[in-house]
Amino acid sequence: MHQPCRPAPPGRLSPDGPGPSLMNPALAARVRQLAAQAEHRRAIAGNQARHAADQQARVNALLLETIDTLGRTARRPVSLTPRRSPDTSGNPASITKTCRPVNTERCRLMSKQRGR
Repeated sequence: MHQPCRPAPPGRLSPDGPGPSLMNPALAARVRQLAAQAEHRRAIAGNQARHAADQQARVNALLLETIDTLGRTARRPVSLTPRRSPDTSGNPASITKTCRPVNTERCRLMSKQRGR
């Protein structure tokens, strides 16, 4: 059955034909400009989505690493008996053995204040 003839859209000679466009050159330039802007916006949105996905992947990796570290820390055996600090009893040699060289004087003063 034959379809009724529909009118050609503005700017075309025939609805289905490959005929030349009769669109105003200024209007055609505006259509191209709007199409380019839309494509640019799509590219920006895609870039932002990729960036957000990368950031989320980084956060997820850090979170998993933190959870793993906390899990390993929690599984370590914990001694319920208190550790005794080494007896320094004013002996400068024993104080310097337990203190780092940078903090030796500070450590000596703290040991003296604590009565060790």
